[in-house]
Amino acid sequence: MTTSSTPTVKVIFVGSSSVGKTCLIGALFHQDFNPQPVPTVAPAFNVVDITQKSGRMITLQVWDTAGQERYSAVNLLFYRDADVACVCYDPGNPEFKESVPAWIKSVLEEVPTCKLFLILTKLDLYDEQKISEFKADANLFKEKFNIEEIFYTSAAAKTGFENLLQAAADTANIAPVMNAVALDAPPQEPKKGCC
Repeated sequence: MTTSSTPTVKVIFVGSSSVGKTCLIGALFHQDFNPQPVPTVAPAFNVVDITQKSGRMITLQVWDTAGQERYSAVNLLFYRDADVACVCYDPGNPEFKESVPAWIKSVLEEVPTCKLFLILTKLDLYDEQKISEFKADANLFKEKFNIEEIFYTSAAAKTGFENLLQAAADTANIAPVMNAVALDAPPQEPKKGCC
């Protein structure tokens, strides 16, 4: 007896502490916005089934990782097998912007084939002129680091991330689903020979 399984795509959200990863993931999963979230200290994930543009159903695991440096060794364990990394930063904070290359490097050292998304957060706090400057900077990151997609988001305003999960599903390189042998199948009798 054979069964087929739904492939899983692992999406990790990485970035410095306080850039808004947890709030953004909450918004993605229709949770109420919390302006004072508790810092993430242990990775956690949400699961959603989504249909790729090709019509294939997949399961997305969306992981929220800790941004504090003291948890970086633990985070590396959760980077393994990631298909898409969403590198998040608040573009209005120069310290966060400067950390983007280090976050990209840490992901690609663990998973060289991981696709990269750049997520600018908290854009509701800035005017259009500033946002235009941020977009120019983001495009430089895109060229330099081979970023697949850029998202300009605000968890508070619930904008800019509407297509993020679909893009992650469509971007991930997933091997074709193979038929698997069910482990609970009864053993088959060996064929009898002529002797």
